[in-house]
Parts: sequence; C-alpha cells; structure tokens
Amino acid sequence: MPAIDHSKKYHWPSSANSALASMSRWMFSFTNANNRLAIDSLEMAMKGQFTIEADSGTIEFSASYGKRVAQKVFDWAETDGYRRGNEPYTPRRGPGMWAPTAPSFAKASTPYWGNLRPIVPGSNDNTQPLAPIPYSEKISSDFYKVVKQVHDVSRNLTQEQKTIALFWRDINPGVTAPGHWLNILRQVFQKEKTPLDKAVFAYALSGMALNDAWISCWKTRYTYNLLRPITYIHDVIGNNDWQPLLPTPPHPEYPSGFAAMAGAISEALTLVFGNNYKLTDHTYDHLGMAPRSFRSFRAIANEAGISKLYAGIHYQFSIDIGLQQGKEVTQNIASILLNKGKPVPPKKDELR
Repeated sequence: MPAIDHSKKYHWPSSANSALASMSRWMFSFTNANNRLAIDSLEMAMKGQFTIEADSGTIEFSASYGKRVAQKVFDWAETDGYRRGNEPYTPRRGPGMWAPTAPSFAKASTPYWGNLRPIVPGSNDNTQPLAPIPYSEKISSDFYKVVKQVHDVSRNLTQEQKTIALFWRDINPGVTAPGHWLNILRQVFQKEKTPLDKAVFAYALSGMALNDAWISCWKTRYTYNLLRPITYIHDVIGNNDWQPLLPTPPHPEYPSGFAAMAGAISEALTLVFGNNYKLTDHTYDHLGMAPRSFRSFRAIANEAGISKLYAGIHYQFSIDIGLQQGKEVTQNIASILLNKGKPVPPKKDELR
C-alpha cells in the first residue's frame, strides 16, 4: 500500500472521499453518463464541504493519497479470480441434483465463485458444512418432510410471513441483497453519529465478511448441487401448479447464500456494535413498505433467513446451515485480524 508521509498532515475525509469516488468509477466503468456525472458531482460536493476543515493543499494531497490507495486495492481485487466465476458449466445429472428451474430455466449462475481468493487468508478454514439431509423420494423420509414444509408453508402464508418475504426480496429498484445490509449499517451510523475511524472499520469488516462468506457458501453449493424445492415439488410430489412466492434463483439449493450473507454480516455488526442493538430498518420506506424493528443484528439475520422459506425457494436446513456458515467465516476473520488467531470469545447470548 502507498506509504504515509508522516511529515505531512492528512485530511482523512478527503482521502476517503477520493478513494470511494475512484473505486466507484472503476467498478462501474460501464455505467451511463448520468451516473458518471452523479459520481463526479458527489465527490465535488463533499470536497467543497471540506474547505472549512482544511486548506486546499492538504485536501488535494489527501485526495491524491486516497486515489492511490483505491488503485492498489482495485488492482489487487482484479486478480481474485472473479472473471472466471461464470465460465461454462455442465450440471451433474441424477436424483436429487440441481437442474435449471422455472420460469426462466436459466443456466447455473457463477458456478466457480467458490474458487475465488478470499480477502482474508484463512477466513474460510473449517467453514464447509457437512452434507445435507440425504436425498430421498420416500414420503416417510426426512427429505420429503422438509420439502413438504416448504410446500405447505407457501400455500398458507400469513400476511406477516408474506410481508417478511417481500421485505427481504432485495431485488427492488436500487437495492441489492448485500446493499440492503450495508444500508442497515448506514442507518446505524446515522443513529449513532459514528466517527469516521469506527465507520471505516465497520465497513471494512462487513465487506470482508460478505465477500468471504459468499465464497465459502458457493463452494458448498457446487459441491453438493442439491435440487431446489420447485423441482422436487413438481417432479416428485407431483404438484405442477405450485409456484413459489418469489422466483427461484439459478443456482443450487444448499446452503442458502442469502442466509450465509446474513449470518456473516450480522456477526460483523454484532462484533462492532454489541449483542443487543435495537434497530428499525427503513430501507424500503421509499417504496411504501412499513419499516421493521429488531432487537439485535442476529434477529435481523434470522428473519432474513426465514424469509426464503416463506418465499418458497429454500429448505429450512439450508437456511440454518447458511446462517451458521456465514457466522463462522466472520468469526474466523475476527480471530485472524483482531484476536491474533485466537478463538473469538463466546457471547452471553450466543445460543439465543
């Protein structure tokens, strides 16, 4: 990374502003002219506010440093293997194996994402779960029962369950699934008036947790290639009229990637802000959705996970394992970076 010149005074908000603007331009180089203008305008607006905090020379010097840091990070990220994540893939065939699902029957998405280099070496060590429940088409089997649960729950959704599924749909205009969680973090910052150093740390830990948990989860998914509920319900249970509340994504079932992401980032936010942090999530106020209130970050993760059962796209055991897998990735990161490789101390409410 670029060295800091200790003989000079830096204005760190200027460095952060320049780094974020530069990273946005490089990551979204394909975006339209209006979005590029928006990035430029936001950077200049922030820069203008800094004139009351530092002189122009300090601002320019600090901004240059931020851009050089961003360039180093971007160049390193480009070598993590993501460009090969979606290369051609032929799904394995056979009973219980994943197959493209209705209505789009899209090909498998990012089948090689599990091969990416994690941000933190060792973050995914010992995070691969055991095999899923043995596949079976017998009515008396555990597997049949968990699929039947998805089928029955989806046909008898309460209004609250439907609300939860739609709130965590996270393909609404302007928000992705990771973006929803980062917006939760942004709301915490606003509530706490979080200072820059703590905010940077929280963003970094959250980003590392999201990225590395996704890699661990995707490795598991394409190891077992388990079929989705819609396939079993149509082909085995024989209910061809059944449809999930939300469309099934084009990748294998086990474990839930959405749950792995939720388990990872909720653990990161718990490490930074505490076990019992109460929060009301206003992410979708602009769409007319009612905000939802929670007693802890783990409670948010649990709701995010179960939303995919209500949506009809995941089995309960996939959700449970996903939450645990994501949590373990974040605990590894904390152990490696914050606790010098020692296990993360258990929380008092660990089993709640």
